[in-house]
Amino acid sequence: MRGQPARVQPMANGETPLAWSRADMQSGTATFTGNGATTTITVSHGLGSVPSQVILTIGSANTYAYGWTTKTATSFTVSIKNSQTGAPVANLQVIPIDWIVIQ
Repeated sequence: MRGQPARVQPMANGETPLAWSRADMQSGTATFTGNGATTTITVSHGLGSVPSQVILTIGSANTYAYGWTTKTATSFTVSIKNSQTGAPVANLQVIPIDWIVIQ
């Protein structure tokens, strides 16, 4: 809904990044922590319907191949791997993922 003010909302995982939401959009930050084996993370978005768009940005100096793989009315799944080797993210490497979903 255009013209509606944005509001700040707390993150479910206790983090306090600035997040905004409107009836037709949600945003937030998820944190992926590498373990050398896992290549996906599922993020709850709170939109209440399957988003038409999922926009992702990762905050890392390293090069990763990433993108969303599935999306539902409650969450979306992000795949993230080393872009050169296709290997999972190394042990304990923390990668913030900023996201926006649009209805």
